[in-house]
Amino acid sequence: MFSRRTFIGGLGATAALAATPLGRSRVRAQPAAPKLLVYATSTGPLVGPEGDSRLGYGGWLPRALHGAGPDYAEVESGELPEIYAPLQRHAGDILFIDGLRGTDGVGAHQQPVCLLTGSGVRNDEEPRASGGDGEFHAEDKSLDHVVAEAIGSRVLGLSFDIEGFNLGEGLISHTASGVPFIPIQNPIEAHERVFGSVEASPTDTRADRQRSILSVLGAETARLRGMLPAADQAMLQSHGAALDAVRADISDPLLGCSPPTAPGSYDPRDAANIPRLMRDYGRTMVGAMACGYTRVGFIQWGNLSGSKFKPRWADLGLESGYNMHAISHKFEDMEGAGSDGLSQSEAIRLHLGTQEMTWTVFAELLDQLASTADTDGSRLLDNTIVMQICPMSWNHGRQRYIWMVAGGRNLGVRGGRFVRLPLNSSNEKQGRRYVNDLLVSVAHKMGVTSLDRIGDAGQNQEPLDLG
Repeated sequence: MFSRRTFIGGLGATAALAATPLGRSRVRAQPAAPKLLVYATSTGPLVGPEGDSRLGYGGWLPRALHGAGPDYAEVESGELPEIYAPLQRHAGDILFIDGLRGTDGVGAHQQPVCLLTGSGVRNDEEPRASGGDGEFHAEDKSLDHVVAEAIGSRVLGLSFDIEGFNLGEGLISHTASGVPFIPIQNPIEAHERVFGSVEASPTDTRADRQRSILSVLGAETARLRGMLPAADQAMLQSHGAALDAVRADISDPLLGCSPPTAPGSYDPRDAANIPRLMRDYGRTMVGAMACGYTRVGFIQWGNLSGSKFKPRWADLGLESGYNMHAISHKFEDMEGAGSDGLSQSEAIRLHLGTQEMTWTVFAELLDQLASTADTDGSRLLDNTIVMQICPMSWNHGRQRYIWMVAGGRNLGVRGGRFVRLPLNSSNEKQGRRYVNDLLVSVAHKMGVTSLDRIGDAGQNQEPLDLG
């Protein structure tokens, strides 16, 4: 219980704050906070017949980088390689980085747990071939949780079904060594986790809810005013006026937070629904960041080796019973991994079609981030670092990833470039750079400048220059 003096004094302090520029600025417009979104896609830049300009490794690079020497090289993106054509409209927002190296001593199929940790792997369970469940974990905390803890955010993880070939291939996020963070794997659950189970109307924005709460407080203040002595009523009247001023100051264009329409009912574990699922996840994630639910999240396309990822999209002319693991083998004309009966020409068609679909959906996510206003009115994309990662290069290799860093313009990231890191491994300083250096760079752009290394100490050199 509070004394009358304490109660009235508290109301007066609240009224004074609400009437000041500081109080109003907290409602009207706030500086945009940095955000991090990891987008993990299946397989990677597969390299097929060198005689085909689309399929040799050069097919993934802009023409200006063809034939470049082993040293660092940088060119403007310009017209993107055909493989990335759906992303052309966002070329100016994307920094392509070629030449990142995965964790040493870890096999290609275990690399997914290293992508955000830069660490080794803990083999906690027997492989499936030996009767175990095939689960394995990272030896360190992943970047998303490092950043989230530093800036005081939760992590929102969304994924296609991660069960299958080896469970570890779907465990990209870790809260600590050996402790995986399991993402949500259902679009309805994801939407309800962020926005609640009651479907909001299109006009029920965050500002509407704020105004509603302030209206209730104003009515309660008016009721209490009539119960107080005349000497105290002036204080409550001032408080009510301050609440009215704050309510009038709330601006939808700056604080608008319209939840996306709830996903419909479908089977999120069916590979035929992957494009729809990823689009639903994108809308939920953008809404979560715009509404302040989280500042750190990840979206992943399931087990990153592609073991349950089958191109079954008849509307795109892609329908196959082979999974991406088998397709990636046959793309380079490698036998095995369940590719029996699959021709190389068909594997090439399926993979290139899958790439087109993947980048089309990714481009739509960037569209949403670009068209959504942040708290200061700027583009949400300009305050969000979107880091696209994948676990394989040169088919099953880990020696030369091509990753993207999109957005983050207001955080010092300069897009519109294609960077080729040094490939000369004979010189330690000019040798290949590990993903660790990029992870530290992203943490610094997120304001976590105290981080000087992540994961395996021997794989850290110095942060990459993203600007």
